[in-house]
Amino acid sequence: RNYSTRRRRMKNIFAIVAISALSLLSHPVLAASKQETKMLKSAAECTYVVQIAEENGVKLNNSSDTWANLLMQASDKLGLDAGAYYNEAKAKYESRARTMGDDNTLTKMIDNAQKCDRGL
Repeated sequence: RNYSTRRRRMKNIFAIVAISALSLLSHPVLAASKQETKMLKSAAECTYVVQIAEENGVKLNNSSDTWANLLMQASDKLGLDAGAYYNEAKAKYESRARTMGDDNTLTKMIDNAQKCDRGL
């Protein structure tokens, strides 16, 4: 599949993440440490790259649904917006695709998805 098809699918996933993140508005905001913020950022990136890897036929032990659930749980616990971190990860790879090309970016995303999978 080409990169533009993946981007359209990610818009649908982002909508789900955004709706879930809106539910956080009813929870009190907790002060998140730098380490917790870094963890949430990492979970968002893993959610994104694992989704793309799955769409490209890569089999992993932990699905993008698993990552999305972890992301939402951490987001809920910390009172931080998962959607913002997810968008940041997405923007990072879209920028990379513009400078390094789609094939290079996809290879990097799959590599990172496998690293995420091993780390979980």
